[in-house]
Amino acid sequence: MKNQAKSIKILEELIRYFTCNGIVDLAVRYTSTNETLIISVSGETATPPKDIAELESLLKTPRRLEFEEYYWSLLGASTTRNELDILGTLVDDARVTYENGIMTVRVERME
Repeated sequence: MKNQAKSIKILEELIRYFTCNGIVDLAVRYTSTNETLIISVSGETATPPKDIAELESLLKTPRRLEFEEYYWSLLGASTTRNELDILGTLVDDARVTYENGIMTVRVERME
């Protein structure tokens, strides 16, 4: 799968998480080089989602290279639930922060 398509799937999943949690005023930062993809999504919310700790845990699931193509095919297949557990296996690093009413999720993937 091409890097552009992977980037779009990652963005879709992060935006789905934010919108499902009522965070709709979003800012996206996207940086892509030959070596690294960094995506950061931020949004204003009076209170962080109740599952913010679980979110970070899911996104920090170790990358599984041996199943990567299969996982890419699954990501975005469901319209009824978040697939953050799958997303975590496709990125190398993730940070979730909530400060001063701003929630930010940043993921990084080495190519």
